[in-house]
Amino acid sequence: NNNAGALLENVIIEDCSGISFTSNQCHNNTIRNVTVRRAGYRAMGGYRSDNLLFDSILIEYANTENFNSSPDSACIKVTQSQHVTLRNSILRDSKCKGMWFDMSVYDMKVYNNDFLRLKDTGAFFEISGTGICANNLFVDCPAEAIKVNNTDNMEVWNNTIVND
Repeated sequence: NNNAGALLENVIIEDCSGISFTSNQCHNNTIRNVTVRRAGYRAMGGYRSDNLLFDSILIEYANTENFNSSPDSACIKVTQSQHVTLRNSILRDSKCKGMWFDMSVYDMKVYNNDFLRLKDTGAFFEISGTGICANNLFVDCPAEAIKVNNTDNMEVWNNTIVND
């Protein structure tokens, strides 16, 4: 999608061989009540997309093609953007990272989400600045539940981490 102010709502995307949806070089986009199942590579993403909202998303079985988690495979990966929010969502049973901010994302908000049984890090804040990770549930993420790497001004609070 390259349209500013776009709304993707009440959509189910299944069995995509690559990336299911991405918001590139546009602003004020909202992705709400969207389900992505069995994305071959990455379920969703954003690049240079300011004021990007992911709300009430369900992503399951991402990375079915077994791409290496680094440098890019994730349920959702956003780069070079400002004011990005993931809320009220479930990312589960995927062979990759959950939510990944990388390469100069500013003002990240991740709250009221469930990260369940991910092969890699649940919420990853990398080479970015100013964010909140709060009121999330992380269950059986064998890497880190939350990772903050070369990122300043992060607030991390009221998260629950459970590993069997």
